Amino acid sequence: MGEIINRVLDVTIVYQGGARAFRRFSVNVRKIKVSMWSLPVNPELLGDYTNNEHLRKGLQRWLNNLWEEKNRCIEELMTS
Repeated sequence: MGEIINRVLDVTIVYQGGARAFRRFSVNVRKIKVSMWSLPVNPELLGDYTNNEHLRKGLQRWLNNLWEEKNRCIEELMTS
């Protein structure tokens, strides 16, 4: 898919007000904050994920870093 996908859209949505179930969404949510980032898909993220351990570990590291950044973003959105 490397020839098709060259960017990843990272979307973080924070629902302030504590909505945990969709059916209660409109009742409990008072404010919604959204953060969006367009991230490049670098060549080192492309290849045979199944058979290339080096690539697999690099992609996993990239995703773990992305999740750490998302957690920081969520904390920031919740406190702003």
